Amino acid sequence: MNYVIQAALSNTQRPECGQVTIPFPIPVDQYDNTIEMLQAIDLGFSVNRDCKVDEIDSRYFVLDSIKGTLVNIDQLDYLAKRLDGFCSGEVSQFQAMAHKLGLNDITDFINLTYCCQRTTVITDFSDLEQIGKNHAITMNGGAMPMNQYQAVDGRKDALQSLQMMERPLMTPDELKSIPKGQFVVMKTGTHPMQTRWFRTCIHKRKGL
Repeated sequence: MNYVIQAALSNTQRPECGQVTIPFPIPVDQYDNTIEMLQAIDLGFSVNRDCKVDEIDSRYFVLDSIKGTLVNIDQLDYLAKRLDGFCSGEVSQFQAMAHKLGLNDITDFINLTYCCQRTTVITDFSDLEQIGKNHAITMNGGAMPMNQYQAVDGRKDALQSLQMMERPLMTPDELKSIPKGQFVVMKTGTHPMQTRWFRTCIHKRKGL
């Protein structure tokens, strides 16, 4: 897969024009051609959300929720660029929080790329000590002095954090029995950063 997102887009005002399938992020040398393809079906002319997402293909399964919604081509491209720079840990954080929050709006997904790193995602419950230590690193912005890291009582912190979640505390045996691949999200801040997406044109469109 040489793209982050591939979307089939259509014009709700001109369904007879069919669909245009575009990979995102749009390669620099293909940007103008892509816009021309969209403009052929009367899309991509404005900053408004004029493109209907008919199909979407991405390793980010949570993005399936934007199918059937209207998006702006630059917003979708910007989201793909943000996600393209994520490491595997950030991928898990983004997917887990998007799923937990039930997001289905392109702007909300963009905003989440700026604050999903403030969560701890647990996919393996077999080592509570490591879960607690990982959570401590997350709470400290992704890094902490080695002496502080070694002093963390990971098992205690993990159990305490799980107890503060919006569900009853599970025993260590219950946690270890959860199938690998399921996840629990622990919030690390009561006021996650809020951002607003602003349209920026890196490539000047023809006619603008």
